[in-house]
Amino acid sequence: MRAYGLADPPRSGTSRLAERLLTEGRYLPIGTDTHDSAGLPHRLRGLAAAQTLVGEAELDRLTITNPRTLMSKDEG
Repeated sequence: MRAYGLADPPRSGTSRLAERLLTEGRYLPIGTDTHDSAGLPHRLRGLAAAQTLVGEAELDRLTITNPRTLMSKDEG
């Protein structure tokens, strides 16, 4: 079973939940896996949906800044 969240069909339960959590600011990082390159277009649609919901600056914070901060804390 796969749970895509933001890339799921609009109005699906997982999509609605992911959108709500995102707009409420409940994500620290946001990301995806790359286990299967065939799923990449689906995952990119999810990232595009996130950008539409919260904007490019917030998406950068969730995909670049926050993960980098978390990783640097692990190194220290």
